[in-house]
Amino acid sequence: MEFGEVPRPFSGPQWDFEIKYDGYRVLAEIDAGPVRLQTCNGADATAWFPEIMMALAATPGHQLLDGEVCVVDELGRCDFERLKRRAQMRATSPAPTWSRTARSTSLWPTAAA
Repeated sequence: MEFGEVPRPFSGPQWDFEIKYDGYRVLAEIDAGPVRLQTCNGADATAWFPEIMMALAATPGHQLLDGEVCVVDELGRCDFERLKRRAQMRATSPAPTWSRTARSTSLWPTAAA
């Protein structure tokens, strides 16, 4: 199949569209104990985003959330470079830096396949 140009955007009941978030895909496991965040590659991301872990800690019951962790810029666009820098802060930054950064870190649900 060859790709080609189309004269205008298309839509219809047979098409589903979703926003492409540029971030880290993360599974959040919520249970009676501490929340655990894990990347799709199996890395433990709990220490990378403690503000997400703390926000989810109050969620009742046992749940598994699949989502995208993103950092958005002032215009609401995903900024992957800022996300990478944010994740690297985990071992080197004191607590006040976490809280200043937390406003721009979000877990967006991923659509079911």
